[in-house]
Amino acid sequence: MDDTPDPADFMATPHLFRHKYDIDTIISALCTGQPGTLNTGAGTYPLESLPQTYLAESFSHPSFTKLPATTQQAVQTLVQTCPLANLPNHFGTPHGDWLRERIKDAALEWLDSHNLIPPSMRHVPRHIRSLNAPVKKVTIA
Repeated sequence: MDDTPDPADFMATPHLFRHKYDIDTIISALCTGQPGTLNTGAGTYPLESLPQTYLAESFSHPSFTKLPATTQQAVQTLVQTCPLANLPNHFGTPHGDWLRERIKDAALEWLDSHNLIPPSMRHVPRHIRSLNAPVKKVTIA
C-alpha cells in the first residue's frame, strides 16, 4: 500500500497554518481604546487596545534618538495631544509612521504570544528584528 498523501487532501491537513489576518487590522484594533476580537481562519481571539501610556513609553525605543529633531518633536507633540483612537489618522506622515511601527511591534508581540505567527515566519528571532539591526545583503554571482 502506498503511504504517499493524496494531493487533494493537502488543504484538509491539520498541519496547515490556517490563521488569516491583516496586520493593519490588528494595528487598528490596538488603537481603538476598546476591547475587540481578532477573527482568524481558525478561531477568535480577544484583543485589548493599547493603553495611552504605551506611546509615551515609545520614546525609550532605540530608534527614537536617530529620528531627525523635527520628527522627534512631532512625535512628542502627537503623543501628548492625540488620543490613541485618532492616531491612525496620522499614519502616512513621518512621525505617524514611526509611531505606527511601534504599534506594529506591539501587534507582532501579541501575535507571537498567541502563537499566531506561522512557523515559516519565525525564522528570525523577534529580538533580532529591529530598526537598529544592520541590513545584510546577499550577492549571487
